[in-house]
Amino acid sequence: MDYTGFSDKELVALFQGGAGEYYYEIVSRYEKGLYQFIFSFTDSHRETDQVLREVFLKAYRHLDAGEEIANFRVWFFRLAVDTLAHKRGEPIGNSAFLENGVEKIVQEAQLGEGAERTRLFAALKLLPEEYRLVFVLRDVNKFSTKEVADVLNLKSAMVRAQLHRARLMLLKNIRNNSDSTSPNVV
Repeated sequence: MDYTGFSDKELVALFQGGAGEYYYEIVSRYEKGLYQFIFSFTDSHRETDQVLREVFLKAYRHLDAGEEIANFRVWFFRLAVDTLAHKRGEPIGNSAFLENGVEKIVQEAQLGEGAERTRLFAALKLLPEEYRLVFVLRDVNKFSTKEVADVLNLKSAMVRAQLHRARLMLLKNIRNNSDSTSPNVV
């Protein structure tokens, strides 16, 4: 069955009404983005799979208990952040030229499979975690500033400041790790 016409809330209502198959549709909507997000912090497919399973198990329990969710995308990513923090036993995540340069790098990395993607992920790994969290949520997963603030329990002004710093550091990391003759370096 095609569920594209159903909102997340409608699917959850059907799931909470006893139709378990609707949960799998909810999961499929967020699985890829969550996997990429979690992997950017674990650097291991096995650990990413474990964290993702925990996230979806927690989500299942909350939804099965009748919990109401205002924004599913933010909620799933908040669960991922909390699960990563719990697993580690510590808290996690406590300009036009710049934005265009980073946007170009992100687009090329998302479309490509090779060098651009590798360059971006290598540069991302060098960012301090609190900046990487903001950057991955905002620029890679296209969350709004408010959504990032909600996921990370930060003020919007702090998200904007960390995003700006993350972009600066990312561009510096990419420049330092690439050939200066590359046409993709901003």
